[in-house]
This record gives sequence, structure tokens and C-alpha cells, in this order.
Amino acid sequence: MYFAFGTLGGEALLAALPWRAAYQRAKAVDLLGAWGGTPWGDGSGRWRRLWFGAQATQDPEGQLWRTPNGAMVILSWQARPHKESFAVEYSPDGVFRDFTFPGWRHRYPPRPQGWGGADRIARYLRLLDERGPAPYDVAAVRRLAEGTGLPVSSAASAAYGYPFTVGREKERDRLPADVAALYTDPETGERARNWSWQLDEALREPLMPADPEDLWVTGLDVDGAVAWWEAEGRELGL
Repeated sequence: MYFAFGTLGGEALLAALPWRAAYQRAKAVDLLGAWGGTPWGDGSGRWRRLWFGAQATQDPEGQLWRTPNGAMVILSWQARPHKESFAVEYSPDGVFRDFTFPGWRHRYPPRPQGWGGADRIARYLRLLDERGPAPYDVAAVRRLAEGTGLPVSSAASAAYGYPFTVGREKERDRLPADVAALYTDPETGERARNWSWQLDEALREPLMPADPEDLWVTGLDVDGAVAWWEAEGRELGL
């Protein structure tokens, strides 16, 4: 469950794609409905996920720590092969300052809570039910690539996912031709390789508009995603 933390906006975005399979859409709808009413999915910004390389000699799962921001609970511990651990930190005022956890290191940057909230998700689900899938816009993907400096294929992977893996043949067969073309290297004519699923998830989240209706009216929040990239994303090294 901690793998889905801070990804509800991305789930909403993918669920509304017109070529999304019915079972994939139903799965995303269930996930959004389940997490939207919980603290982790409430959209308040008071929670974040931490992914540590854990220098621990004993299993720390379940430990509760005070932090400069509030409190943190260790959710999991994997001794092999990486000695890694997930934690969730809570800040009452929604302000997070980086801190040193002695003997541990950040394996990946902290993941903020992101898009969500029971009311917002309920509104999104009504719109999806009433209007059906949202329109897509390849020009918006190209603007995202231009604004971030990322390859067009990476921008497409964030906005629409990367269906060119084993077992997803039926999904990629449903792609419109102009969407499939986004994943082709213009210099070689070959399919571009996906850079990073971590980048996909992190960039996809701000692409989901704060107002769900905007996904049907104005489309992807390219400006918001570019602003996130300039403020945080470029430095993450994903």
C-alpha cells in the first residue's frame, strides 16, 4: 500500500484515458474510492512517504519516531538485498523540513501526499461516470517536453504511461496512432526506451488538474507540471 502513496492524481489521470481497458479503469476507480477517505489520501498535504536505505541491525518495522516536523512511523523493513525501509511522516501544519535520521540515508527523495481528498475524488468519479473518458491532446505532451527539457517520449510516458513492455500488447494495440508516435525517437525511428518509472509517477501527479473537471475542459495541467519540474523535479535525479 505504501507503493501507491502520493499517486492518486496519477491514477485518476490514467483511469480517464480513452484507450484504457475497462478492467484497468475499474481497478483505478476502486483504488481511488478506497484511499480517498483515508489520511494518506485526504489531499491535506500533512503526510509524506520516506524511502530509506536503512542501516539497522534489527527489524525496525512499527517503530514510532518524533521528527522536527511531527512524527514518523516505520512501515516496512527489507533486510535483503538492499536493507531498505519505508516510513510515513506526519506534520500537523503540512510543512516539512528535511532532517537527518542518524545512520540512515534517503534511497529516493521524499514523496509528498499529492492530489486527493474524498470530496474531490467523488467529484472526479461522477464526472468519469457521466462524461466518460477525457479527451487526450498530444500537443500538450509536446508542450510538457518543451517546458521540462525532457524527451517527448518521457513526457508521454508520464502523461499516458509506458505500454511497451511484455504482457501489455493489447493495451498498446489500443493506442491512437498520434499517441503511439510520441514514443518514437524522431532521429532513429525506433521506439524510445522508458527512462524511469519513478519519474513517470512523480511527474504524472502534478499533471492531474486540481479541479477534476478541468481534465475534461482544459486537459493536462502542463503549467503546473512544468512549475513542479522547475521547483523540485529537475533536482531529483530520477
